[in-house]
Amino acid sequence: MKNWKRWLTAILAVALLVSMCSVLAGCGGGEGEKPETPEAPEDQISEEDKALATGGTYVVNVKTAGGMVLPGISVYIYADETMADLKTFKQVDENGKAVFDLGEAGNYVATVTGAPKGYKVETFYTFTNNVANIVLTSSVIQGEDITTAQLKLGDVMYDFTVTTPKGEKYTLSEVLKEKKVVLLNFWYTTCGPCASEVPYMEEVYKEYKDKGEIIAVNNHPTDNNNTIQSFKEQYQLSFPMAQAPAAWSNTFSIQGYPTTFVIDRYGVICLVEVGGITSKRPFLSMFEHFTADKYEQKIFNALDELVTNVKPTVPNENEEELAKVLNVDNAPIKYRHAEGEDAEFAWPFAFTEKDGSKVVKATNSDYDGSYSILIADVTLKKGQALGMDYIVSSENGSDILHVIVDDEPIYQISGNDEKT
Repeated sequence: MKNWKRWLTAILAVALLVSMCSVLAGCGGGEGEKPETPEAPEDQISEEDKALATGGTYVVNVKTAGGMVLPGISVYIYADETMADLKTFKQVDENGKAVFDLGEAGNYVATVTGAPKGYKVETFYTFTNNVANIVLTSSVIQGEDITTAQLKLGDVMYDFTVTTPKGEKYTLSEVLKEKKVVLLNFWYTTCGPCASEVPYMEEVYKEYKDKGEIIAVNNHPTDNNNTIQSFKEQYQLSFPMAQAPAAWSNTFSIQGYPTTFVIDRYGVICLVEVGGITSKRPFLSMFEHFTADKYEQKIFNALDELVTNVKPTVPNENEEELAKVLNVDNAPIKYRHAEGEDAEFAWPFAFTEKDGSKVVKATNSDYDGSYSILIADVTLKKGQALGMDYIVSSENGSDILHVIVDDEPIYQISGNDEKT
């Protein structure tokens, strides 16, 4: 799974000659004369725009219905609704904003061009208190052949219909009338990573099927309705699975399997993930974000940007007790828990038993994308060294024990290892 790792961390800090504090951490166009979008009331105008929009200065903001800015949109200012007298034009900036100095107040209106395909644009937009907050609403593109499209991250989806081996039809536009997100998953029956991720998809789907949908499509030349149905039954999957045209590989630029496209309630492709997702947390994060009542639209370039952190549910151990258990021969080491920005999501190390001895263990092992931190402060004289015993039993390359000294990673262990 691309850029997705679970982190298991221990930290040991050693300072030579002087006392230093170190951290052991790990990263376990519509038509019509009047706009449908309501004018911006006073309480929806930002303080920044209120300060700018005075006299002959006018401000235009362009966003999607989900609140995402749309940069690069061209805005034209006309003297009035007749649109006979063009005053000026410019493109909005990276924040979706354009400021116009028109010299004097008037009954100006704005028009926009350059909106991506799938967005509805009104004939003109009016100003309230010299501010036009333009909201462009998108929806699935209907009436066009999806196989002629070249779809990518950020595009509005084309409508499609697929039929399951049992004859059930699923049309994207119809599904989005009832569900808030659709995960369009490309797979095939003999794909190992595909088989690895479907149990996690199914687990989360059962929790969110009333709010979101998974449509798993198979356009592999060796598969057919019989193999698809057999796979579904073998893995006891309840989300719809269907054949798709071979041409979809080109439409979606499929580079590998599985590949998942996340389509939000406005029909926009907000995330594309290539590779198997072999844990529950990423799927849970997708459904949590995209089905939220207060949904904030965003394009995610990587799954890591979306996956939510899990706050610790385990209390911190007493720091003096940690020293009693960990220190040997009265070693002058003091222990602390995570501090500052790390503290909110840092899981502690907790006491447990190992081979009849009391030891400490990272508590985050069951939580994807989490980390445990233990900080040690020590002063050593020249020639002295510090050692520690550890045992690591983890998924190689995904669960990692990091040793960090003075903010510099010096050692990491993953897989199965035991050393002194």
